[in-house]
Amino acid sequence: MGFTDDGRPVQSAGMLRKALQYQRPVRRRDRAARGGPTLSRGGAIHEGAVSAALGIGGIPTISESTMVARDAELAGYEDARVHFQHLSCAASVQAVAAAKARGWRVSAEVSPHHLLLTEEDTRRMDTRMKMNPPLATDADRRALLDGLRAGTIDCVATDHAPHARDEKEVPFEQAPMGTTGLETAFAALYPASCCRASSSSRCSCSG
Repeated sequence: MGFTDDGRPVQSAGMLRKALQYQRPVRRRDRAARGGPTLSRGGAIHEGAVSAALGIGGIPTISESTMVARDAELAGYEDARVHFQHLSCAASVQAVAAAKARGWRVSAEVSPHHLLLTEEDTRRMDTRMKMNPPLATDADRRALLDGLRAGTIDCVATDHAPHARDEKEVPFEQAPMGTTGLETAFAALYPASCCRASSSSRCSCSG
């Protein structure tokens, strides 16, 4: 069991530190998620070549990775447990790996979307590809796969955030973030898709 304000990260480091201190008596963990809104505000997709080509406001990966690094530092300082939800970029994987190497009590998850899709899938302006955190580069996707294989990322979680069709059938910038994950996760990841998503030239699955 854990505590989260999913979708709204704790902006105040002091407030998060207090939460981690209060965590001790109840023996629960805090769950950190999403990026800092001061860096991501106004963005709809990953900040990069695709956002520039489409003329859509972008969300930089540092909005996520800097929060992951900060929260990991606080967890280490307070000897508290923190679980990072839906990592989406290589820098976040590196921050979690560094924290685990120092013996800090952190864990992390990744969604099926970020293991299989990239910012290139947003070029069609399909609002189902609009999610938070946004789909990043193929290099980020490969880093997530490698992090999952290495145990840096502890599990896959669906980040199920469905919306009604009429909510999504609007201009891309106006559409809410989120996509279906629960019903599609297993079929998307096992077994055939692992071949397509493998970061190596050959897949080790038996399918």
